Amino acid sequence: MLAQALARIGDRVGAERLMRVIPHQKHRERAMGGIAVALVEAADHDAAERFVRRTSRPGHVLGAFDVGLPVLGELAVALAGAGRGARAEEIVGTMTTSPHLGRVIVRLAVTFVEVGDFVRAERAARTIRDPDDQAYVWSRLAEGLARAGEHERAEQLALSVAKPAYQAQALFAVAEVLHEAGHPGRGRSLIATALCGTFLDDLPLDRLSGTAPEVLRSLFDAVLSRPASG
Repeated sequence: MLAQALARIGDRVGAERLMRVIPHQKHRERAMGGIAVALVEAADHDAAERFVRRTSRPGHVLGAFDVGLPVLGELAVALAGAGRGARAEEIVGTMTTSPHLGRVIVRLAVTFVEVGDFVRAERAARTIRDPDDQAYVWSRLAEGLARAGEHERAEQLALSVAKPAYQAQALFAVAEVLHEAGHPGRGRSLIATALCGTFLDDLPLDRLSGTAPEVLRSLFDAVLSRPASG
């Protein structure tokens, strides 16, 4: 849209002026959302937040037409990625009635993992209501902890993931890190747990595509050495 394009090339005044003369409310709010997204993309987070707050009506946070609340979510995620986690949490805290809240929290938690803010990532994960979404975030957090050197905590978290498919992803990821860190025995044990605990279609076997043959053999030896069930 034109208003967003103007904001992206730095003409913020022109973008807002154009937005304000759009007669149709739905289209005006879409333009508003586009400008806010452009500001977030330009990493001008303060300006994006000021714009969203200033142009929204009292008691109405750009909420109709699936525009404003996702934009607030984008802003929160961008702030989290820039190391401003506390402000990101505050913004998400204003979205309690949003139908998009669950999706925003998932993205926020994953972003916290990516920047190494594991305390906030765990705090966000505990508020996720959808079991699959929560399991996905736990799996990402387990991998993040492992890559940060918190191997024991990562193992415990991976083993506690409730959904088998996401548990397998977490176990494979942590095992990969353990092998790289010189702990092949612990890695083999986790891979064996993953291979014995879920369906083949749920296993993230693509993670092993670049693994050396000798490492693969050591991994699957752990499975073969387990006693047959039944």
